[in-house]
Amino acid sequence: MSLIKKRRSRNTISGVFDAGNHWVVEENAVQSVFLSYFQDLFQSSSPSTIDQFLRYVPIRISDEMNANLMLAPIELEVKLFCRPRKLDCYLDFIFVGEHLLCLIFFFADDSIVFCATDSTEVGVLKRILNDYEWASRQQVNFSKSSIFFSRNVPMPLRRSFSHALGLPLSGFHSRYLGVPAILGRSKRDVFQFLLTNIQDRLSFWKAKAMSTGGEAVLIKAVLSALPTYVMSSFKLPITMCQDLMKCIRSFWWCFKNKSWAIHWLHWKFLCRSKSSGGLGFRNLETFNLALLSKHAWHFQVHKQGLLYQFFKAKYFPSSSFLEAPLGYNPSWGWRSIWSTQALLCQGVRSLIRNGLSTDVWNDHWVLTLPHKLPPPRVPAPFSSMAELIDPVTSSWKLDVLSQVFSPTIVQEILKIHISHWDKPDEIIWSPERSGKFSMRSAYQLAMSGDSFLGVASPIGSWSSIWSCRILSKVWKLSPLRFDFSDLSFSSFRVGWRFPVHKAMVSSDFANVISLISFCVWGIWKARNRLVFKGILWRPKVVVQKAVVSFWEFHDARSLCSSVQPWLASKLVESWSPPPSGVVKCNFDAVFCRQSSQGGGAAVFRDSRGVVLRAVIFRPFSAASALEAKALVCQRAILCAIDLHFFSLWFESYAKVVVDGVLCQLSCPSEIASICFDIARDLRRFLSAQLTHVRRQGNRVVHALTTLSRSGVVSDMWLSSVLLSVIPFVVAEGGS
Repeated sequence: MSLIKKRRSRNTISGVFDAGNHWVVEENAVQSVFLSYFQDLFQSSSPSTIDQFLRYVPIRISDEMNANLMLAPIELEVKLFCRPRKLDCYLDFIFVGEHLLCLIFFFADDSIVFCATDSTEVGVLKRILNDYEWASRQQVNFSKSSIFFSRNVPMPLRRSFSHALGLPLSGFHSRYLGVPAILGRSKRDVFQFLLTNIQDRLSFWKAKAMSTGGEAVLIKAVLSALPTYVMSSFKLPITMCQDLMKCIRSFWWCFKNKSWAIHWLHWKFLCRSKSSGGLGFRNLETFNLALLSKHAWHFQVHKQGLLYQFFKAKYFPSSSFLEAPLGYNPSWGWRSIWSTQALLCQGVRSLIRNGLSTDVWNDHWVLTLPHKLPPPRVPAPFSSMAELIDPVTSSWKLDVLSQVFSPTIVQEILKIHISHWDKPDEIIWSPERSGKFSMRSAYQLAMSGDSFLGVASPIGSWSSIWSCRILSKVWKLSPLRFDFSDLSFSSFRVGWRFPVHKAMVSSDFANVISLISFCVWGIWKARNRLVFKGILWRPKVVVQKAVVSFWEFHDARSLCSSVQPWLASKLVESWSPPPSGVVKCNFDAVFCRQSSQGGGAAVFRDSRGVVLRAVIFRPFSAASALEAKALVCQRAILCAIDLHFFSLWFESYAKVVVDGVLCQLSCPSEIASICFDIARDLRRFLSAQLTHVRRQGNRVVHALTTLSRSGVVSDMWLSSVLLSVIPFVVAEGGS
């Protein structure tokens, strides 16, 4: 209660100064001062007439005016924007009488006005502001405004203009929205405030006792986040990044308010991810590049934007951003974005749709190759991708490919799907499966570029874990009798598959998998007891405790099942017939990694379960199993079109393909073009839908896909299914 009274007395306003600089202490007088202050702040004197101002404002926006506003900026306008004082293009927009005001920017809730240091222009600007207040009844807050001058303006002239406009002078190192407003020659002095902010935080934290986990959280959530906004706009000097990380390192290694301590491990190792043996701290220099690469990515995908048009007209008018030079006397903003050019080249890829906007030799469009195509064996008379594609059949020109490229590259090119719908090529970000850019993947790509920062191979560590003598004894002494001595595991996933596979082939799957889980839990508890309490459990004790826990769990589960039935039984899904008049098509795919070939089959059945037609597709080139599933889906739809079916239901257990067709924004980039074609092809039916089904409901076509591996040279049409799959058809109620 006493704390509340102290806080209330501390926050009480005892008095204020009024407009005449008189101290007011009475409650009603203080209230009147506040009311008058905010009334004067948000309103001006009421104008008697505003007709002289409204006559310049059009009554309505016409279609022609709206079309002119929505036009994309042309190159000439961007050049005029870069040099507004040398050309007269903007005079109709910024002339007031015979006087020129250069430019006005609107950003967030603020306005930025550019004008020359001329007394006449300053007078006109002040008159415009007064007229604006008179007409709109909104007063400009000069106390929150400021004025900047270039280096060429002498100080007496600066004071004169500042006094004339009633605006305070801003210092050279002033900031706007947390970012330096003016960048001088010394970038270190400009960004010195970042180092000061971190040092102020650390001086307060070092006086407190914190755990190691608490220090790690503060480093990740506060210290590494403080310069994020500035680093997303400008590239910090290398020395500044080093000083920032030096402060963070000293906070991590020093304890008990000591000024020095031994750094037991190189900081670059701690910047690795936790899965690679590090602590996940950020390397600020690399993180700075990842943040700036977002602007460079926008240059690749948003080429109609004003920012891209501005930089292109000034720095790379005759080339692309990835080939742009630094230029002569560039701005620091362009230097910052240009520094991410090498990082962007590593991740940018071209996704082929119709091939009209992709350059064969300068773009990276073969996704399975880690680099661009090498120079041709013979001089190629073309550079456009359209020369390699047959527009009639939407396929590759094999004769042209064989003349220009090696057989290995030809095989990789043939795996690329050509869209039979006229859609332009796209730029994708290869580190992300969806093809969309993310700073997380950009940071990981930049970190993996340095061999010292790269991800360490986990093969040795996982092998040591699974081949540990104590763990091997635990598995051998358990009722499972697993022996890992003759096996080698490269990852946890591979190692975990062995006991899970043993459980899958067991007749009592539920009990075996439960016992495996309790053994793993027992090993983990034994490890924690040894690390934190120094007590060693022998393998026999670990097994005994795991078995006891398993039987306690088994008895408790049996007791619950005897008291009440299970709320949800195991889902056993089987094939269900479609409605009357609708044909259901089930399709499945198979992929061979060694030969990079895929195959598949499709079965068409009516509402009675009768097999109308079945087809086994011939092997085709595919880059992955996911691409093979998408290609089989497309071929099944094209077969339905050839069979003149009008109402269809397509079912497949390839959930990624189904989700990619239904929601193309989340579609993986490797099948984005195929999913786009599938979505377009589905519109050719009177009614069609694509749904996901479990493998239990796709058993007939799954059995047919095994036949596609037996050397089918062409699509095999079957009026009825083969003898090998008749039992599955009968089991599902068909004929």
